[in-house]
Amino acid sequence: MKRNDLDELEAVEEIRAAPDPESAIADYVAKQLVRHIVVQVFHQAVRPKEGISLFELESLVAEVYPSTAAVSIHAYMNRILSWLQFTGLVDWEQPEQLIRPVGPGKDKGKVIIRRPKLIDGKAIFLCISSPNRTIDLAIQLCQERKLSRREILENSDRNAAQDLCALGLAQWKDTLLRPTGELVNVAESLEQDTRTQCTKIIEGCALESKFLKSLTNKMSDSPQRAGSAIIDAIAEELGRDWHPSSANRYLLGGRRWLEYFGKLQELRGQLCFLDSM
Repeated sequence: MKRNDLDELEAVEEIRAAPDPESAIADYVAKQLVRHIVVQVFHQAVRPKEGISLFELESLVAEVYPSTAAVSIHAYMNRILSWLQFTGLVDWEQPEQLIRPVGPGKDKGKVIIRRPKLIDGKAIFLCISSPNRTIDLAIQLCQERKLSRREILENSDRNAAQDLCALGLAQWKDTLLRPTGELVNVAESLEQDTRTQCTKIIEGCALESKFLKSLTNKMSDSPQRAGSAIIDAIAEELGRDWHPSSANRYLLGGRRWLEYFGKLQELRGQLCFLDSM
């Protein structure tokens, strides 16, 4: 914006002359925000097509501003996130994942009204880590009772931590990840085979999750259906608007979890759609 000779505000020429003013505004603001410390930290932490949780990004920004209260950083991040989406610098995926797009993000030029992050008050479990990594982290968490954010990041366990939290088996408190739910009993006893216990608990929670139950039902009910059609139906059922690459990642992750616990094998004879993926 600038003031004209009548002391009125008007859009700058490059915006007024643009065939798509919203996209032009997004480009203009993106040029300013790309130098912002939040974007620089985001780009340093995440490669194109990969993602990071909002909590992790807030923690990384907090390292740059150690004297700023966590609640202030969280409030600021919530405000700037809409601008980052509008400019196409990030894509927002559930549950609380910020994806670094290749080229402009899918929401560039759009004013976003964010959907609820939770379903029935809970984060959505989307199989973003492997079962093995999630079980290994659960075992470590039970043995040590708590893990710092730095330990999680250094061991590349952020996705496993997110899966545990979505399953209701772990919770972040300040900068520490602690066991919750049934894992608390395992952490307190440690008398039996911890791996067997953790595997059984995670299997039960995962197979009862809305995402895997929906995936299992749709694969069973419509064996001839293409994988993309199945994941689109799940997204609609859960009220999500996933980017195609994210949707495919969730589908592959869901299949991996079902196969790990022997459920995919039970459906194998019906899954003709796998050949077309």
